[in-house]
Amino acid sequence: MKKIFLSLLIVLCVSGSVLANLGELNAKFSWDFSSKSNIYKNGSGYTGKGYSVSVEYLANFPILNFLKFGAGSEYLLPRKIDKDYAEIFSFCSIYVTAQINPFIEGLFIKGNFGQSAYCNVDEKVLKNISGGQYYAVGIGYKFYFDFIVEFTHSEYNALGEAGNLYQSERKHVDMSYAKNSLNFGYKFKI
Repeated sequence: MKKIFLSLLIVLCVSGSVLANLGELNAKFSWDFSSKSNIYKNGSGYTGKGYSVSVEYLANFPILNFLKFGAGSEYLLPRKIDKDYAEIFSFCSIYVTAQINPFIEGLFIKGNFGQSAYCNVDEKVLKNISGGQYYAVGIGYKFYFDFIVEFTHSEYNALGEAGNLYQSERKHVDMSYAKNSLNFGYKFKI
C-alpha cells in the first residue's frame, strides 16, 4: 500500500510538472490551536497549542486552471500531550493535495490525503509504532505578493504498543490526534 501510494505521488508530481511546465512551491508555518488527542493513554485529552511547518508542490494545469494537484509534507514540532504527562509527541506526514479555486479571486478550498508517522517515540512507553492515515481539509486566501493564509482541520493516526518498562504485557493502542491550524505561508512560482 505504501509503495503504491508513493509511486502515485511521484507520478503525479512528474506528470503535473511536465504537462503544465508551471507550478508553485508553498512554504508554510502553522499555529495549531489546543486540540484533542488520544495518545497511549486511556481516554482522550487535550494538548496545548503547538506549531507546524510544511512544504507543498502544486502543479498548474492549463486546461483546468481552477484546479491544482500536488504533493506535500508536514512536520508537527514536538508538543506535550497534556499537563499530566511529561512525554512529548509529534507527527510527520506525506500527502497528495488538491486545491480548487472557486470564482472569487484569491480564495481556495483544499484537501490533503496521505500517510502519517508518529515521531519522537519514547521506547520505554511505546514500541512497534506504525503509521496511519492522514487527512486535512481547509480554506485559504492568496493575497497580493503571493502571501497565503489558510485555516485547516487535520487528523493524524498511528498504531503501536503501550506500556512501561516494568509491565510484562503491552497492549495495542490506536493513536490519534486532531488539530485546527492557522497557516501562514508564501507561494514560490517555479
